[in-house]
Amino acid sequence: MVDQRVTELDTTIRQRTEEFQFKGEECTIEAHVMETMEAQVATFIAQTTSLQTQLTTALGRIEILEARDLEP
Repeated sequence: MVDQRVTELDTTIRQRTEEFQFKGEECTIEAHVMETMEAQVATFIAQTTSLQTQLTTALGRIEILEARDLEP
């Protein structure tokens, strides 16, 4: 009876240890994915800012050209 209980406890401990190891690996993968996503978001923000600047510059040039066309 005692031997059986010890065996059951040992099995339970091994299973839980494996579960924690798996969860630890999942957390490591999730952390890596989050870091990658944060880097991608930072890149997208920088690209968006650059595109906004380019569009603003282009709009300014268009307005200058349109103003020239209105002159007699």
